[in-house]
Amino acid sequence: MIKIPTGSSTPITKLFTVGGSTQIYNFSPRNQGSGIFLNTYFSPKLQFGISSVTYADTSAYINEIDKDVDAQFAQEDLFESISETGLHFQYNVYTKDDISIDIGLQDILFKKGEKIDQNSMSFYAVFASNRKIDAYSLGSYLGFGTGKISKDTGIIKEEVKTSQAVGQGIFLGFLLKTPYMKDQGGVDFMAEYDGGLNVGLKIPITDDYRVLLAASHIEKLGEFGIQSDPLEARELAVDDPSVSIGFSMSIPGGFNGTSPTFKTINVDNEEKKIGIKDLPSNDIVEQLRDSIRYSKFQIKNLSEHNAQMDQQLNELIDSTRTMHLTKQIYKSNLNKTMRHLSRSLRYYYDAEYVAALQEIEQAIQVNPDLAAAYARRGAIYFKLGEQQKAIINWNLALKLDPEYDEVRKVLEAVRDKRLESATNLNNPGGL
Repeated sequence: MIKIPTGSSTPITKLFTVGGSTQIYNFSPRNQGSGIFLNTYFSPKLQFGISSVTYADTSAYINEIDKDVDAQFAQEDLFESISETGLHFQYNVYTKDDISIDIGLQDILFKKGEKIDQNSMSFYAVFASNRKIDAYSLGSYLGFGTGKISKDTGIIKEEVKTSQAVGQGIFLGFLLKTPYMKDQGGVDFMAEYDGGLNVGLKIPITDDYRVLLAASHIEKLGEFGIQSDPLEARELAVDDPSVSIGFSMSIPGGFNGTSPTFKTINVDNEEKKIGIKDLPSNDIVEQLRDSIRYSKFQIKNLSEHNAQMDQQLNELIDSTRTMHLTKQIYKSNLNKTMRHLSRSLRYYYDAEYVAALQEIEQAIQVNPDLAAAYARRGAIYFKLGEQQKAIINWNLALKLDPEYDEVRKVLEAVRDKRLESATNLNNPGGL
């Protein structure tokens, strides 16, 4: 972010980041601070940073004004330059889904000829949440800390540090990653509160090179530059507004377990994808070999699948032929059955019941599922005086065709011993 520390629950994609920036408090007379920084990871959880900053001390300018130096010195660079080097550590203690908790120690400052300023050292904790919103990604950061985090990062004289401390060291920040200029990594919007409101913008040149534009304490932007006004000069205060411009360069990489690896890692849906153009040549060869092996495996699977499809097609053709043959057989058997039924009926009306029974037996042998054949055989048995066999055949006919009403009526007549009703058997429209 701009001034506050952050955290992330996503895998590491940038192993090293270096850059520089300039923070401007006034343009004329020039009052600005410049610095460079490096940030890297010792492990997937531990990151380390080092910074070197040079800034102007307005107290030197004020001393000149106090000595009644002519105002023309206001146009000269009378500010003394002060340099300091800082070390920064941050450790991830908890990560689950899109939530992470980090603790850190920063602003271990070294100045020429001075001991480490323990009051400036900042112990902090930051709670981070990273969430996807359609094509956007929103990072939220809430934390608290001591030292410079509770007093801002402005340059304050020792005797006024305690009086100008602000807040309770609580900070809040938001980072919105947008799909604009997506091919270069996306434009990021930043907003944070650390006692004042700071806003910023990260514009990508490529995925690994970015330009930073920021404004600090925009709520007091109307007072920009008054701390170095030659007539009202004063020390830098914690809430002095400023504008910043910076540049950063990242080296892509990540971790394979606990070992760092210099590979391009694009995180998409929590999966790591390695860009082949950034792999060493031996990895490219191995990846191509894997691709060839995979292609051969796919060809083999497709060949087997094609053979299975051919087999299924042949089975379908055989099934169609079988159905056609079955239909032809059924049609042929039906014709034979009807011829036997016709002969049986003729013999039945001629009272040649034995011959009629022989024809009906042949009809049943050809088509054993024809209800009319069993009904006819029952009628013949009835005429032959074998009532029990007649009843059995009528029941078989009714079982094959439950809607055979003529057979049902005959069975009811036999059951009620209304034998005269059975004379309907001689009716050609009956059985």
